Amino acid sequence: MNPVSQKQNIYFGSLNNPVKPFVIKTTKGTLHFREYDYTKRTKNKFWEKLMGFFNDNFANTTSDPAWKDYNSPTFDKKSFNKEDAQNYMKLSDNPDATILVGRNRWRKIVAGIIAKPLDAKPVIEDNKTLYVDSIAIDPQYRGNKVGENLLNKTIESMGNRYSDCFLASYNESLSFYKKQGFRTLENTNPQEGKAIKKLSEWRNDNPHFVTFVTKPIDKSQLRWYDRI
Repeated sequence: MNPVSQKQNIYFGSLNNPVKPFVIKTTKGTLHFREYDYTKRTKNKFWEKLMGFFNDNFANTTSDPAWKDYNSPTFDKKSFNKEDAQNYMKLSDNPDATILVGRNRWRKIVAGIIAKPLDAKPVIEDNKTLYVDSIAIDPQYRGNKVGENLLNKTIESMGNRYSDCFLASYNESLSFYKKQGFRTLENTNPQEGKAIKKLSEWRNDNPHFVTFVTKPIDKSQLRWYDRI
């Protein structure tokens, strides 16, 4: 029996922006995607595994020296991921957040995305902007449009709730986001420059290791950086 068809420990389906379960066929096998269920509390173990997946991917993607220690043999990844898990579990109380997870036939997490309204208090906040907090794909499944599907499914689930999508891309991943219709914020535009300045107060890895990118969802609305 395919392990995916066995009993599911986590039931998925969010509140305000539900994403129906779907599958993606890749060269390495079929991946099954379901969304975290905000109406049920899951065990800490799920969150720790999810944070471990994201952190492992980030540490092996970016040249940011802040992640250098993470791959050290003496680094306590378990405690690090556990602390992250405690922070992200708070998203269970946010009905506007999306946590979409993909597993392979052995139920191992191999893809995921976390998105929510842009809320970087006290620096910047805009509830009409969808902020992609984290997105990661296991290297062996890349090149199968998994990341593209995660982004599109998440944005589509929002309907007309948001005018724009925003994220901070590691510079190594910038070409992927440009292919998905994102563009970089530019200091040459006064309003975008203002947004960059505020966002750089929030996270100081721009521009050396990350680039702020944005994509319009509803082109009829005022852009988010013109509203702040």
